[in-house]
Amino acid sequence: MENDQRISCLRAAIADALSLGKEATEGLGSDPSSLFHMVLKGLAEAVHDHAAAVLHLSDGEHIRSSKVLLRTLIESWIIASYVATDDTGSRAASYIMKEPTETKRFLNALLRLATEKPSEQSAALASAGLTSLDDLNERIARLERDLDDARRRGVPPFPNIVDCAKAAGLEVTYRSIYGYLLSGQVHARAGDTLRDLRSGSRDQDDDYRVLITTLFLQIQMLTLTSQHFGQPDRDTIAPFESLLTELRASGR
Repeated sequence: MENDQRISCLRAAIADALSLGKEATEGLGSDPSSLFHMVLKGLAEAVHDHAAAVLHLSDGEHIRSSKVLLRTLIESWIIASYVATDDTGSRAASYIMKEPTETKRFLNALLRLATEKPSEQSAALASAGLTSLDDLNERIARLERDLDDARRRGVPPFPNIVDCAKAAGLEVTYRSIYGYLLSGQVHARAGDTLRDLRSGSRDQDDDYRVLITTLFLQIQMLTLTSQHFGQPDRDTIAPFESLLTELRASGR
Protein backbone atom coordinates (compact mmCIF):
# COMPACT_ATOMS: atom_id res chain seq x y z
CA MET A 1 0.00 0.00 0.00
CA GLU A 2 1.38 3.42 -0.99
CA ASN A 3 1.93 6.04 1.69
CA ASP A 4 -0.84 8.28 0.32
CA GLN A 5 -3.26 5.37 0.52
CA ARG A 6 -2.22 4.53 4.06
CA ILE A 7 -2.69 8.12 5.16
CA SER A 8 -6.10 8.27 3.49
CA CYS A 9 -7.16 5.03 5.21
CA LEU A 10 -5.95 6.33 8.55
CA ARG A 11 -7.80 9.62 8.24
CA ALA A 12 -11.04 7.80 7.39
CA ALA A 13 -10.56 5.33 10.25
CA ILE A 14 -9.85 8.08 12.78
CA ALA A 15 -13.03 9.88 11.70
CA ASP A 16 -15.04 6.65 12.07
CA ALA A 17 -13.48 5.97 15.48
CA LEU A 18 -14.44 9.49 16.55
CA SER A 19 -18.08 8.77 15.65
CA LEU A 20 -17.96 5.51 17.59
CA GLY A 21 -16.31 7.20 20.56
CA LYS A 22 -18.88 9.99 20.63
CA GLU A 23 -21.75 7.52 20.46
CA ALA A 24 -20.22 5.42 23.23
CA THR A 25 -19.53 8.28 25.65
CA GLU A 26 -22.97 9.77 25.09
CA GLY A 27 -24.43 6.34 25.83
CA LEU A 28 -22.65 6.23 29.17
CA GLY A 29 -24.96 8.88 30.59
CA SER A 30 -24.13 10.50 33.91
CA ASP A 31 -23.71 8.96 37.34
CA PRO A 32 -23.01 11.74 39.88
CA SER A 33 -22.74 9.14 42.65
CA SER A 34 -19.72 7.49 41.00
CA LEU A 35 -16.52 9.51 40.86
CA PHE A 36 -14.93 6.66 38.93
CA HIS A 37 -17.65 6.86 36.26
CA MET A 38 -17.40 10.64 35.91
CA VAL A 39 -13.61 10.75 35.70
CA LEU A 40 -13.25 7.88 33.25
CA LYS A 41 -16.03 9.22 31.04
CA GLY A 42 -14.47 12.70 31.11
CA LEU A 43 -11.05 11.32 30.16
CA ALA A 44 -12.58 9.28 27.33
CA GLU A 45 -14.24 12.41 25.98
CA ALA A 46 -10.92 14.25 26.23
CA VAL A 47 -9.08 11.54 24.27
CA HIS A 48 -11.61 11.69 21.44
CA ASP A 49 -11.62 15.52 21.44
CA HIS A 50 -7.84 15.57 21.18
CA ALA A 51 -7.92 12.96 18.39
CA ALA A 52 -10.37 15.15 16.46
CA ALA A 53 -8.04 18.13 16.82
CA VAL A 54 -4.99 16.09 15.71
CA LEU A 55 -6.94 14.96 12.65
CA HIS A 56 -7.84 18.56 11.83
CA LEU A 57 -4.33 19.93 12.32
CA SER A 58 -2.65 17.16 10.37
CA ASP A 59 -4.81 17.96 7.34
CA GLY A 60 -2.95 21.23 6.77
CA GLU A 61 0.60 22.40 7.30
CA HIS A 62 0.48 21.96 11.06
CA ILE A 63 1.93 18.52 11.65
CA ARG A 64 4.31 19.83 14.32
CA SER A 65 1.41 21.40 16.19
CA SER A 66 -0.49 18.12 15.96
CA LYS A 67 2.46 16.38 17.62
CA VAL A 68 2.27 18.73 20.59
CA LEU A 69 -1.43 17.96 20.94
CA LEU A 70 -0.74 14.26 20.51
CA ARG A 71 1.26 14.42 23.74
CA THR A 72 -1.88 15.54 25.57
CA LEU A 73 -3.82 12.71 23.94
CA ILE A 74 -1.27 10.14 25.12
CA GLU A 75 -1.23 11.51 28.64
CA SER A 76 -5.05 11.52 28.84
CA TRP A 77 -5.12 7.85 27.83
CA ILE A 78 -2.41 6.92 30.33
CA ILE A 79 -4.19 8.74 33.15
CA ALA A 80 -7.44 7.03 32.18
CA SER A 81 -5.67 3.65 32.21
CA TYR A 82 -4.16 4.42 35.62
CA VAL A 83 -7.52 5.46 37.07
CA ALA A 84 -9.24 2.44 35.51
CA THR A 85 -6.99 -0.05 37.30
CA ASP A 86 -8.67 0.92 40.59
CA ASP A 87 -12.46 0.91 40.48
CA THR A 88 -12.75 1.81 44.18
CA GLY A 89 -12.65 5.49 43.21
CA SER A 90 -9.47 6.24 45.15
CA ARG A 91 -7.43 7.08 42.06
CA ALA A 92 -10.35 9.01 40.58
CA ALA A 93 -10.53 11.11 43.76
CA SER A 94 -6.77 11.60 43.60
CA TYR A 95 -7.08 12.84 40.01
CA ILE A 96 -9.81 15.32 40.99
CA MET A 97 -7.48 16.78 43.63
CA LYS A 98 -4.71 17.24 41.06
CA GLU A 99 -6.10 20.59 39.92
CA PRO A 100 -6.26 22.30 43.35
CA THR A 101 -2.76 20.97 44.07
CA GLU A 102 -1.41 22.55 40.89
CA THR A 103 -3.38 25.76 41.46
CA LYS A 104 -1.94 26.08 44.97
CA ARG A 105 1.57 25.60 43.56
CA PHE A 106 0.94 28.35 41.01
CA LEU A 107 -0.50 30.74 43.60
CA ASN A 108 2.43 30.16 45.96
CA ALA A 109 4.81 31.05 43.12
CA LEU A 110 2.70 34.12 42.45
CA LEU A 111 2.88 35.11 46.13
CA ARG A 112 6.66 34.81 46.07
CA LEU A 113 6.87 36.96 42.94
CA ALA A 114 4.49 39.59 44.30
CA THR A 115 6.43 39.76 47.55
CA GLU A 116 9.93 39.82 46.08
CA LYS A 117 9.12 42.27 43.27
CA PRO A 118 6.70 44.93 44.55
CA SER A 119 6.88 46.80 41.23
CA GLU A 120 5.34 43.78 39.50
CA GLN A 121 2.83 42.98 42.23
CA SER A 122 -0.24 44.41 40.46
CA ALA A 123 0.49 42.57 37.23
CA ALA A 124 1.18 39.34 39.07
CA LEU A 125 -2.09 39.54 41.02
CA ALA A 126 -4.07 40.50 37.93
CA SER A 127 -2.88 37.34 36.16
CA ALA A 128 -4.93 35.37 38.71
CA GLY A 129 -7.86 37.78 38.74
CA LEU A 130 -6.86 39.17 42.16
CA THR A 131 -6.43 42.72 43.41
CA SER A 132 -4.60 42.34 46.73
CA LEU A 133 -2.21 40.12 48.65
CA ASP A 134 -4.99 39.48 51.17
CA ASP A 135 -7.15 38.00 48.39
CA LEU A 136 -4.23 35.85 47.25
CA ASN A 137 -3.51 34.57 50.76
CA GLU A 138 -7.18 33.78 51.29
CA ARG A 139 -7.37 31.77 48.08
CA ILE A 140 -4.26 29.81 49.05
CA ALA A 141 -5.75 29.17 52.52
CA ARG A 142 -8.99 27.83 50.97
CA LEU A 143 -7.05 25.47 48.75
CA GLU A 144 -4.99 24.28 51.72
CA ARG A 145 -8.19 23.52 53.64
CA ASP A 146 -9.56 21.53 50.69
CA LEU A 147 -6.31 19.59 50.34
CA ASP A 148 -6.09 18.95 54.09
CA ASP A 149 -9.63 17.60 54.02
CA ALA A 150 -8.74 15.27 51.12
CA ARG A 151 -5.68 14.02 53.01
CA ARG A 152 -7.78 13.33 56.11
CA ARG A 153 -10.13 11.27 53.92
CA GLY A 154 -7.14 9.25 52.75
CA VAL A 155 -6.99 10.63 49.20
CA PRO A 156 -3.41 10.03 47.98
CA PRO A 157 -1.48 12.60 45.93
CA PHE A 158 -1.74 12.08 42.20
CA PRO A 159 1.48 10.70 40.66
CA ASN A 160 3.34 12.21 37.71
CA ILE A 161 2.68 10.88 34.23
CA VAL A 162 5.66 8.51 34.19
CA ASP A 163 4.58 6.92 37.48
CA CYS A 164 1.02 6.63 36.14
CA ALA A 165 2.40 4.82 33.09
CA LYS A 166 4.47 2.48 35.28
CA ALA A 167 1.52 1.65 37.54
CA ALA A 168 -0.70 0.97 34.52
CA GLY A 169 1.96 -1.22 32.87
CA LEU A 170 2.41 1.29 30.04
CA GLU A 171 5.87 2.75 30.65
CA VAL A 172 7.43 1.18 27.54
CA THR A 173 4.54 2.38 25.36
CA TYR A 174 4.71 5.88 26.79
CA ARG A 175 8.46 6.22 26.46
CA SER A 176 8.46 4.70 22.97
CA ILE A 177 5.83 7.07 21.60
CA TYR A 178 6.97 10.14 23.48
CA GLY A 179 10.68 9.66 22.98
CA TYR A 180 10.55 8.54 19.35
CA LEU A 181 7.76 10.67 17.95
CA LEU A 182 7.16 13.71 20.12
CA SER A 183 9.98 14.98 22.29
CA GLY A 184 11.65 17.01 19.53
CA GLN A 185 8.54 19.09 18.81
CA VAL A 186 7.29 19.29 22.38
CA HIS A 187 10.63 20.55 23.66
CA ALA A 188 11.78 22.36 20.49
CA ARG A 189 15.06 20.46 20.24
CA ALA A 190 17.56 22.36 18.12
CA GLY A 191 18.41 19.35 15.97
CA ASP A 192 14.78 18.68 15.06
CA THR A 193 14.10 22.32 14.27
CA LEU A 194 17.21 22.56 12.09
CA ARG A 195 16.28 19.35 10.26
CA ASP A 196 12.81 20.73 9.49
CA LEU A 197 14.24 24.00 8.22
CA ARG A 198 16.76 22.21 6.00
CA SER A 199 14.24 19.85 4.48
CA GLY A 200 11.88 22.66 3.50
CA SER A 201 9.19 20.11 2.70
CA ARG A 202 6.52 18.16 4.46
CA ASP A 203 7.53 14.71 5.64
CA GLN A 204 4.72 12.27 4.85
CA ASP A 205 6.29 9.69 7.13
CA ASP A 206 5.69 12.14 9.97
CA ASP A 207 2.03 12.42 8.94
CA TYR A 208 1.73 8.65 8.91
CA ARG A 209 3.35 8.21 12.32
CA VAL A 210 1.13 10.86 13.93
CA LEU A 211 -2.04 9.42 12.42
CA ILE A 212 -1.34 5.77 13.16
CA THR A 213 -0.45 6.68 16.76
CA THR A 214 -3.70 8.62 17.04
CA LEU A 215 -5.72 5.66 15.81
CA PHE A 216 -3.87 3.33 18.18
CA LEU A 217 -4.73 5.57 21.15
CA GLN A 218 -8.37 5.83 20.08
CA ILE A 219 -8.59 2.04 19.95
CA GLN A 220 -7.05 1.78 23.42
CA MET A 221 -9.54 4.26 24.86
CA LEU A 222 -12.49 2.57 23.16
CA THR A 223 -11.31 -0.76 24.56
CA LEU A 224 -11.01 0.73 28.04
CA THR A 225 -14.55 2.08 28.09
CA SER A 226 -15.83 -1.18 26.59
CA GLN A 227 -14.16 -3.16 29.38
CA HIS A 228 -15.51 -1.00 32.20
CA PHE A 229 -18.87 0.20 30.87
CA GLY A 230 -19.76 -2.25 28.10
CA GLN A 231 -19.72 0.53 25.50
CA PRO A 232 -18.90 0.42 22.67
CA ASP A 233 -19.52 -3.22 21.87
CA ARG A 234 -16.25 -5.10 21.48
CA ASP A 235 -17.20 -6.24 17.97
CA THR A 236 -17.33 -2.63 16.77
CA ILE A 237 -13.70 -2.08 17.80
CA ALA A 238 -12.33 -5.17 16.05
CA PRO A 239 -12.33 -3.66 12.49
CA PHE A 240 -10.13 -0.79 13.68
CA GLU A 241 -7.70 -3.26 15.25
CA SER A 242 -7.56 -5.25 12.00
CA LEU A 243 -6.89 -2.11 9.98
CA LEU A 244 -4.14 -1.08 12.38
CA THR A 245 -2.47 -4.48 12.04
CA GLU A 246 -2.75 -4.32 8.23
CA LEU A 247 -1.29 -0.82 8.03
CA ARG A 248 1.59 -1.67 10.30
CA ALA A 249 2.39 -4.73 8.19
CA SER A 250 2.26 -2.73 4.96
CA GLY A 251 4.62 -0.15 6.41
CA ARG A 252 7.45 -2.60 7.09
